[in-house]
Amino acid sequence: MQPCGQRLVHRAFVGWFVGVALALVLSVFAVGWLVDPFGHFASDYSSYPDFMTAEDKARFAEWQRQAPFMLNQPLYKVANFEKFATAAAAQGAPVNVVVGDSLARQVDTAALARYEGQPWFTLAYGGASLAETLALVDHLLDHHYVGEIVWVLPFTRIVWERHNRMSGALAAVRNPVKHLFSYESLRAVFHVTRHRWLEIPFSAHDPREVAVAHRDNVTMLDRLRTLWSGRLLAEIEARIARAESEGVRVTLVIPPNRPSFQARIDAELPEEVATYNAFLANHRHIDVAERNRQGWTDDQFVDIYHLAASEFPRFNAVVLQARGLPAAIAKQPKAEDSDTTIRAPAGKKG
Repeated sequence: MQPCGQRLVHRAFVGWFVGVALALVLSVFAVGWLVDPFGHFASDYSSYPDFMTAEDKARFAEWQRQAPFMLNQPLYKVANFEKFATAAAAQGAPVNVVVGDSLARQVDTAALARYEGQPWFTLAYGGASLAETLALVDHLLDHHYVGEIVWVLPFTRIVWERHNRMSGALAAVRNPVKHLFSYESLRAVFHVTRHRWLEIPFSAHDPREVAVAHRDNVTMLDRLRTLWSGRLLAEIEARIARAESEGVRVTLVIPPNRPSFQARIDAELPEEVATYNAFLANHRHIDVAERNRQGWTDDQFVDIYHLAASEFPRFNAVVLQARGLPAAIAKQPKAEDSDTTIRAPAGKKG
């Protein structure tokens, strides 16, 4: 039997240990909730980096938004979309979304919302793999009242890729408190805190990621030869069929490539291009390159398939004309025309 004094010492130790552990847990929660890098607990939302003017970006305090977005782009987008959907749900109408990678960010959702009178939100982000977009579309159909999905689907995106961050992003959105205690959240809190409060520059790229040289025709052609797979079109087909069976309209948008690069694709991957074109012929789509009768030139692109920002209005003029809207409305939106204004809702299906 332990002496009374020794038992008191043990109890004091356990008490201090539990107290310190609880203090640490509460501190992590408090700092994570206060900084809230991905917008889990914010009352509003952001569509950054949507199609914006320089003035819009300044108004949304881009320097505050960039760090969490770049640290986990899919999580940042879906966390903010859930708030957009929640805010819109009470109005009872479907929400419309744009999905895809960085090429889909060329679509001006503010113009679509302004002139079609419906809510639009871009869930596009740079580097989105096809697997991530498929998982995102599944989530939208499972949990939201969607009117239309504009799916920006270039030939270059029909490739096998291993990474799929969307499942983790959706899990984090479902369990935001649990996510606060993850390494990812702690890392984001650190970067955002020093970036926001100390104005220490944030490096836009995760050093663990291996970048693809988008300016290198040879590298990209080799990648397409190795990873392009027509079998992936069946996965896309299944999502389109499901969406349309549930009354959700799906419109595919085909962005242009740099003409010199497109010529090499046509010459070196003719069977793959034929398979892709046959797939498109069976679905509602807007081929921006085909509809732009004046054609694109190499100097309008910053790499083999990203248009220069100065060409975004021209790109959107084609998209809007194809939707029956006058091209004159495809212009840089004013700050007050941002898609952060809810015009119609999104909600969970019963």
